[in-house]
Amino acid sequence: MQAIYTALKDVQRGVPVTEGELSVIPLLNESAPEANYLTFEAAVKRGGIMVEELSESGSVPELRVKNSESLPVFVLDGEQLLGAKQNRIVNLSLMVPAKSEMIIPVTCVEHGRWSHRHARSQPSEHVMYAEARASKMDHVSASMERGTTVRHKRADQSAVWSGIKRKSMRMQSHSPTDAMEAVFSDNKNRLETFVERFAPVEHQVGAIFMVRDVECGLELFDTVSTCSSYLSQLVRSWAMDAIDAMRVKELARRKTASIIDELCSGSWKVSPALGLGWDARRSEKKLTAGALLVEDCPVHVAAFSRS
Repeated sequence: MQAIYTALKDVQRGVPVTEGELSVIPLLNESAPEANYLTFEAAVKRGGIMVEELSESGSVPELRVKNSESLPVFVLDGEQLLGAKQNRIVNLSLMVPAKSEMIIPVTCVEHGRWSHRHARSQPSEHVMYAEARASKMDHVSASMERGTTVRHKRADQSAVWSGIKRKSMRMQSHSPTDAMEAVFSDNKNRLETFVERFAPVEHQVGAIFMVRDVECGLELFDTVSTCSSYLSQLVRSWAMDAIDAMRVKELARRKTASIIDELCSGSWKVSPALGLGWDARRSEKKLTAGALLVEDCPVHVAAFSRS
């Protein structure tokens, strides 16, 4: 899509910063617009949005969102929602319309709990770790090939649970409910070192994430404020892979020269998004990617290299 290509070509690369095995290249745009929507966390703080189970019995792959704000609310791909009957992550980026109610597709990241800890889901400091986000994106893209409803935007739940269990073992983390959150909590001090090192810079709207000088992922937002709101969560997501020795070896073998060049050289499959806008997808040999566009503006683009 031309709007995505334009957004990618409009950014400038900032000065790379390195911490351990992870390097981050800030993506800058001096002419980025102001946000005309709220992030999920901001809307929760204002009391303008609620996320809850569909019913008392609940449904693992779905939650209900009620937005009472006069502005749309953006929810990030992989954003973790704590509470309700179990912790979930959001399957894809979406924009909840103002004054609306909708059902969103989610995936459980807490296998061992199915009981209310809090009646409503709450924001988290964490986005699903990068390895799992990439795999989840692949599964959601494959599911979307079969239709456009909420149930056609599901991840492979068993694969997510298995991945969290393997990650927990490698990171020597234990949770009585097999919660992904515990992996982050048990490594909090190490992860915060990365967050401090990769603080947002002026005009930053995104980042390229590199492991041992290999470009492994990209996140791009339409505004500086949205990027600033999510950057620490995304840094923790990638840092969780950067402190995982087995994952580092896998990522370092990849050959992707420029993830932006790869994103600009192919075509996107576009379908109506849940809520506002359009969902765009790429699932190819060298990368997997997803984007949300609203009024022909790429609100969010995420990409992960494969080889």
